[in-house]
Amino acid sequence: MSNPIALLRSANTVLSPVVPRVSGGIAARLFTTPRRHDPPVRELIAEQQGERERVDFGPDGGELSVLRFGQGPRVLAMHGWEGRATQWGPLAGRLDRAGFELVALDGPAHGHSPGRRAHPVAFADALLAADRKFGPFAAVVGHSMGVPSVAIALARGLRAEQAVLIAGPSNVEDVLARFAAMLGLGPAAAREVEVRVLDIVGSSARELSIAELSRRVRQPALVIHSKDDREVPFADALDHVDHWPDARLLAVDGLGHRRIIRDEAVLEAIVDVIAPAPAHAESDDAAVAAMS
Repeated sequence: MSNPIALLRSANTVLSPVVPRVSGGIAARLFTTPRRHDPPVRELIAEQQGERERVDFGPDGGELSVLRFGQGPRVLAMHGWEGRATQWGPLAGRLDRAGFELVALDGPAHGHSPGRRAHPVAFADALLAADRKFGPFAAVVGHSMGVPSVAIALARGLRAEQAVLIAGPSNVEDVLARFAAMLGLGPAAAREVEVRVLDIVGSSARELSIAELSRRVRQPALVIHSKDDREVPFADALDHVDHWPDARLLAVDGLGHRRIIRDEAVLEAIVDVIAPAPAHAESDDAAVAAMS
């Protein structure tokens, strides 16, 4: 079967210089229209381990689907583009053992949530909707496109004590440029994509950059990124750390863009920053004292 992206790239090489508005418009629609993928078996298991709940979303009476795991102080999680709440199953298990509840969202037009269009601001609005129902949170975790969404939501008042930012892009201009290049768009069509997408989103590229958003956040952040990530360059992680007022970097390698959210060492690092070891040690000491 032919690769549809390869066919589109081939067509754009010829057509985008001739009809840039048409090519750019088609690309902008593709950029904001996620595909829904069937979850693998490990995520079907996670689905059974969690509890589904609905959250009011938007003035038109829309709803979001949320998957909740465990009990205790709450941690909020947002997946990436074309992802699902069930991808957080491995993290949910770790957090449950540490005494935390994970509230994992299906973003608009993703997973079990309705809709056809999505973008980072819509994901941020979803995080804020979850905050109104379940907040405040001990931490908020984002992966890939979920990272700028977390930054936007925090800048707009999301109540979370800290953030974990995994494999996320640091500015929308580079994301759109990579997308245009993947589709083989010429310069005029690429500019058209940026104009149309930002019009849909309702914000400027600068307003959506980590450099700008980090001016309005106060939470410390753990930035996690794999050096071999082919979808979001490792340089974006360095950009996060450079601009975020209180951030530290966990650089890993060999985990790519998606395996990183289920790697055991990464999961351990996330839980350690949310539930630091000294707190566990104090609890253990108290338990020993109570039994003696």
